Amino acid sequence: LELKESRAGTEEKSRLYDRIAKEVAPQLAKAEELLKLAESEPEHNKSVIAKVSVICAYIKRRGNLLLLEEENNIIPARELECCIRESLDNLRLGNIFTSFDSKCDGELKLELAVVAFDFYENIVERLLDDATAMLIHLDCKDGIIKMRLQIGCNKDIAQHTLSELSIPCGRFEWDIQDEDVTVTLLLSKGGDGK
Repeated sequence: LELKESRAGTEEKSRLYDRIAKEVAPQLAKAEELLKLAESEPEHNKSVIAKVSVICAYIKRRGNLLLLEEENNIIPARELECCIRESLDNLRLGNIFTSFDSKCDGELKLELAVVAFDFYENIVERLLDDATAMLIHLDCKDGIIKMRLQIGCNKDIAQHTLSELSIPCGRFEWDIQDEDVTVTLLLSKGGDGK
């Protein structure tokens, strides 16, 4: 009986690790690609390491969210705040000015927190090479997530950079003014953004 319980526990851990690896596979591949670049072009090490640290912060926090999902579908809203705060801390390593204003109270559906964090990461990865500043306003209350990202870049950003963005629920809009990008996301309990 103990052996069966041990095997079941091991199989469950293996299933969770496989799921985490599958869900963050694009980021793992990107981090590996960047590390190979650092080896071949050592003069860019600081910039590359800063990018890898942003991606690794996402992988860590995304894994934490998946583990929380195994326990409960409802999480404290502050968990999303912690995910974004850690990412911004790592963005500073790449000499990107960051500012974070957050009002997170109560609880959230975990799936909405995952959508918001994945959306945030998608934008960060698209603009990471050109970003000079990132200002985030996050408001989580009564199961509703409102997030506004204002990103200053060192060159004009083409429309196609953001045109392929999508989310499985809720709604978002974006605006590009020369070198500034503003993205607003709205997610609610029903998932339709209303």
